[in-house]
Amino acid sequence: MAALSLLPSSNMFHAPSLCLELDHPAIREIKCRKGGIKSRWTVLLAPGVSFGPAARPTSVSLAQRRSRQMLRIIGRATEKKNKVAKLYVTQQKTVPLPTFLDSQGHPQHLRVFLNQPEGRQSMLNTGALEKYEDLGDNIFRCYLPKIEFLNFEVAPVIDLLVATSEDNCQVELLSCKFEGSDLVRSQNERFSASLKNHLTWRTRQDQEILNVNLELNVALEVYTLPFTLLPVSAVETPGNLIMQSLVNRLLPLFLDNMFNDYEAWAKAHPLARIVRENSEAASTVLTPDS
Repeated sequence: MAALSLLPSSNMFHAPSLCLELDHPAIREIKCRKGGIKSRWTVLLAPGVSFGPAARPTSVSLAQRRSRQMLRIIGRATEKKNKVAKLYVTQQKTVPLPTFLDSQGHPQHLRVFLNQPEGRQSMLNTGALEKYEDLGDNIFRCYLPKIEFLNFEVAPVIDLLVATSEDNCQVELLSCKFEGSDLVRSQNERFSASLKNHLTWRTRQDQEILNVNLELNVALEVYTLPFTLLPVSAVETPGNLIMQSLVNRLLPLFLDNMFNDYEAWAKAHPLARIVRENSEAASTVLTPDS
């Protein structure tokens, strides 16, 4: 039987690398280095005995290398703070301001209409809501219709301020949140929005005009793949385009709806009745309690 002995050489090793020094005539010498440190082992084999074919180094395919590189990139991306995409759109429009007449032929100004409950309802577009609540101080909580999205049911709830003065009316978004499952509600921490719709009226060249200035801001936390691997502009650019297109379509619809409500209200509410009701309301407030 062939004999095999494995002994450390006089030059002791400092690292666990394979380094062979074969002094027998039938054996060749192999020297390896790892980290610049050389290790030696003396191996004696009987004639005719061999280790067999040397094992080839394990090869790594290009796909495997790319996969490992992608995992490293994803790991670094998740360690960083999530990005925030900021979307902003604005739309301005100037249109002639009609003055509708009541059933007795008296003109009813838009200002009077917007100060009435029917005017505030028109600004809120209550016909498109599931319901709304008057919270006082001209603040209204609006429940939008539920939306089915990717097998989730989302119910947006918004608080709006409607403030009217002699020459302007402003609708401002105070808060926006989503109702639904725990997962849906968790999105409230990753989303914020603000909206202002400002209406002003004035006379220009003997004609009254209405200016509408709408601004919408949305901030979205970017936390899902593949968007976390992309620059934030990859979300902001298409997001702004979509929002701008939506606003461009909705603003004319809003004005048409408001003017229709304004005309219907003017015909159903004679000016004399409005003056009388306002006078009675003022006298009630001024009358001391008995």
